[in-house]
Amino acid sequence: MTDAKPHNPKWIPEYLLETAFSERYGYTEDDVAQAASVSGDLSFLRGWNGPHKTRNTSTNTSTSTSTSNGNAGNADNADNGGAKATDTSCPAPVSSANMLELHQQQDHKPISLPKLPTMWIPAVDSINCIRDELEIDTETGDDDGKDENVVYKSDAPIPRGCGVYYYEVEILSASKDSAVCMGFCKTSAPLTKPPGFETESWGYHSDYGNVMCCQGTSKDYGPSFNQPGDVVGCCINFKKREAFFTKNGMPLTKAFSDLPSDPLYPAIGVKKKSTNSPGARIKANFGGSGPFVFDIKQYVLKQKHETQKRIESSTKVPAHAARNAFQEKQLAQGNLNPLINNLVMSYLTHVGYVDTAEALYRDVCRDQDMQDEGTGGGDVSMEPPSDEGLKSLASYLSPDITIRHQIRGLILSGDIDGAMALVEEHYPTVFESQDMVLFQLKCRKFVELLQANEVIEAVEYGRELKMEYANDPRPQVQDLLRHAFSLIAYDSDQVNEELDTVKSREELWEQLSSAILVAHGRSPVAPLKRIVQHTRQMIKVLGESGNDTASFLNVTRDFM
Repeated sequence: MTDAKPHNPKWIPEYLLETAFSERYGYTEDDVAQAASVSGDLSFLRGWNGPHKTRNTSTNTSTSTSTSNGNAGNADNADNGGAKATDTSCPAPVSSANMLELHQQQDHKPISLPKLPTMWIPAVDSINCIRDELEIDTETGDDDGKDENVVYKSDAPIPRGCGVYYYEVEILSASKDSAVCMGFCKTSAPLTKPPGFETESWGYHSDYGNVMCCQGTSKDYGPSFNQPGDVVGCCINFKKREAFFTKNGMPLTKAFSDLPSDPLYPAIGVKKKSTNSPGARIKANFGGSGPFVFDIKQYVLKQKHETQKRIESSTKVPAHAARNAFQEKQLAQGNLNPLINNLVMSYLTHVGYVDTAEALYRDVCRDQDMQDEGTGGGDVSMEPPSDEGLKSLASYLSPDITIRHQIRGLILSGDIDGAMALVEEHYPTVFESQDMVLFQLKCRKFVELLQANEVIEAVEYGRELKMEYANDPRPQVQDLLRHAFSLIAYDSDQVNEELDTVKSREELWEQLSSAILVAHGRSPVAPLKRIVQHTRQMIKVLGESGNDTASFLNVTRDFM
């Protein structure tokens, strides 16, 4: 048996990017071809690739994540392998001191990546016909013609939450006295024979094009596939609990239905019809060996479309969910504009987009005026439209929003000193309770100096940072310092290429804004963002509870 190579933890077939699986575990386009190595929370220094790409590295890990979300916190603790969750029947109160930490844990929580199938392993240790972990060669293997069957399964089961799983096998060569059997099996399948010939296994056989399920009767299914160059694929649809096969890029009919919810492994076998048969050579593609012959991505997109149509045709928001009589009337009429307008306005003002919020408010008022007057003329009343559910503009604007807007502008323009000075003047307690935010601002200042090609000043400031944080025991602090200092080796153009400036500044502002809001006893999360977080969590819970329909929903890719 060949030695297994280390599994690449950040690798994924492209079609799975469309599913909830990729969003749950933070996979991006970068992970289709090559793993992205991330050590520490470097999002404020370089480009940020999605809500789960980075990992929270806070040292103040809370032993309880029981908040108003109840079971959602328990699910997170189970994933993290961390401390036992607090009993949800009596949730621990969340103080303003750790509200920001809990918010950051939601978006950057450490997660254990599931292992995807990447290679074949022999079902019987004494058999070794593997060339490069994807290719099986019974023509020159060490079985010496003594074994009638050579059987392999993947190194890992298909992880839960994929929605659809697909892999392909190419016939490199096959004798007329051998048959290739591809399919899948449960963990407990004995696999002394090819899939389909054993209990708890399912297979498609090359010699006659038959399929066989769990040692049952063979039935006619599709064409044979024993010619060099034939590519056969196996697709499992967990939502429909069925499987079908493909040949040379063309889908065949449904092969199996009523599949179990147990973990399944891709499996393959070569059945020799005589001890002197030369056998066959076959090679698998689990998604990392180049594009599939069959367009599996379009198939997944079709499943997503069906799922979304089902959601759209489902029952609308019930009227009893309203907070007042006005909302109840609007929801009963199917009018979600009041809810949406308030969510958007609260989000814009929450994050400090004052100009955009005022422009949106004017647009909503103007639209209402035009409907009332039946013309496009006249002045905008700036009175909140009664049927749009908006309050007065002033009610959305907190007293300190102008200051926060100024701080945001300074950070986005790269004036970190100016931003820190305003924070110290108006929010003196923020950096005392959130010293990591202060450290990130200082590191960002170092990066800004490098981008401005102020190398001498950057080196001097870097020395000050190193001395200030030399004895800081937090690993993430030392990691961030090393990463920042490594940029000195680049010229200014290379630094600009290394960093996604707009995103990293914007992300840093969001962290600082959350810290400011928490210091004033307000929520660090806008209601709109909380809805997004809640939706992601519900999709995760549905998937883990066996609802594979939810696997076809990806909030980020589908709706953002």
